[in-house]
Amino acid sequence: MPTNLLYLASQLSPSDPSGVVKVYNPVTNEIVSSIPVGQQPGGVSVSPDGSRVYVVNGSSNSVNVIDAITNTLTTTIAVGNSPFGVSVSPNGSRVYVANITSGNVSVIDAATNSVTATIPVGMLPFGVSVNPNGNWVYVANFLSNNVSVIDVATNTVATTIAVGNSPVGVSVSPDGSRVYVANNGSNNVSVIDATTNTVATTIAVGGNPIGVSVNPDGSQVYVTNFESETVSVINTATNAVVNMAPSFSIVLGVNLGNFVRSVSCTGNPISFTITVPPTVTATLTASSTALSCATLTATLTATGGTSYQFSGPGIVTSSSSSGTALVNVSGTYSVTVTSANGCTSVTSLTIGQDTTHPSLSITPSSATLTCTNPVVSLSAVGAGTYRWSTGTTTAAISVSVANTYSVTLTGANGCSSTATAVVSENKIPPSVSINPSSATLSCTTSSVSLSAIGSGTYRWNTGAATSVISATSAGLYSVTLTGANGCTATASASVSYQNCAPTLAHAIPLSPLRWPMRLVIPSQPIRSPMPKRPTI
Repeated sequence: MPTNLLYLASQLSPSDPSGVVKVYNPVTNEIVSSIPVGQQPGGVSVSPDGSRVYVVNGSSNSVNVIDAITNTLTTTIAVGNSPFGVSVSPNGSRVYVANITSGNVSVIDAATNSVTATIPVGMLPFGVSVNPNGNWVYVANFLSNNVSVIDVATNTVATTIAVGNSPVGVSVSPDGSRVYVANNGSNNVSVIDATTNTVATTIAVGGNPIGVSVNPDGSQVYVTNFESETVSVINTATNAVVNMAPSFSIVLGVNLGNFVRSVSCTGNPISFTITVPPTVTATLTASSTALSCATLTATLTATGGTSYQFSGPGIVTSSSSSGTALVNVSGTYSVTVTSANGCTSVTSLTIGQDTTHPSLSITPSSATLTCTNPVVSLSAVGAGTYRWSTGTTTAAISVSVANTYSVTLTGANGCSSTATAVVSENKIPPSVSINPSSATLSCTTSSVSLSAIGSGTYRWNTGAATSVISATSAGLYSVTLTGANGCTATASASVSYQNCAPTLAHAIPLSPLRWPMRLVIPSQPIRSPMPKRPTI
């Protein structure tokens, strides 16, 4: 293969996603070959011996293999969805392809040009890089904010390393001791110690860094900054940015992998201009950032392109043309925005969820209506709005009828809880009687004892508050008994009086009267003067 050839992948036009790889000779400043490839080509990687060129096609979900000697397409290999990053192992035996929307890495056997393994990694993997020994592969996961470390011996993820926000580009130092990750969302580069698989330091760079590459001797790291359209040059000895290259065309910011190589040439310097279509900036908003009992769905709206592809855990409906999606589950949602010229941009947002039901209780939880308490107050305890089964919307109600009462509390998030309270009734009057129920006073019985029988407190019409009273005069006696529930009952007893019969105080002598003699006592009072009682 001629030295110093550049392989530039692009689509034919903004309206035609068909791809082409142009082989550029910088010495002669001419395109020496144009090779048709798949749709929306992205990452390009050359085998270590320079005999093969691997091109990933984002829309065709494939990898094209180009014979670098004849500049012809030799085969096409199907991989995962939306492939982007590609890296060839140091011995050229394997090719690793990061599939963005599939969330995995395809492992290609370079001898058979077939996929021999598919390795799940994080969400939206972009950059991929093999270390110099060929035993570890590093994959930058855009949505997971981490780097997956693949053990090539087992084709499994050995560990993950948390880095900055939205990592894209990844590059390994020539000695394999450090891994540099461009964090697009946090505007910095994470420096990973490959021995401990931990982030040793973080270096601030330009706006929205994407591409990152280490120079051949490992002394400097170059970072392409998409937003600020600059290149940050990092001194690896001090981990400090020592230079910020001047502005360049914004398209250069999307370069991934080791795009810096050592070249030597002689001759006069040349200049050329590369014209590229404008990039696309994706935006994503939501009608509500939190789902609740009152807000069961949220509408996502994406802008910035002509077609939109949504992904996430709860998409009910989506429109690729209008850029809207209806979701009903909390989680992280992303959208891939494609412009008319085929450029893409990915962004995401998180929808939260609040479906917690409010805490609710009724005080008291049960109550009894009595003669003492004919009305009971029920109070709902909880934060929100109330609706009682009676229709009342206040926190407390007063009830005078035995029943089961319920209240529904609606919280600020629209979720509701219901509580009930049972109100019973006890208005049964106590049982009371007087023993005896009637009695008679006489000359021999000057008082009678009246006993109230029943449970409660007593009040006689005489004013006594004991259960037993002594009656010494004729009349109607009553007692009122008050039970524990405050209800009362009354019983009465009649006491009468019987007049005493008259008795003789002395015996009357018989002589000189004749015997037998009958003494007659008139039944009516004697109105005439009584004769004098004889003297004995």
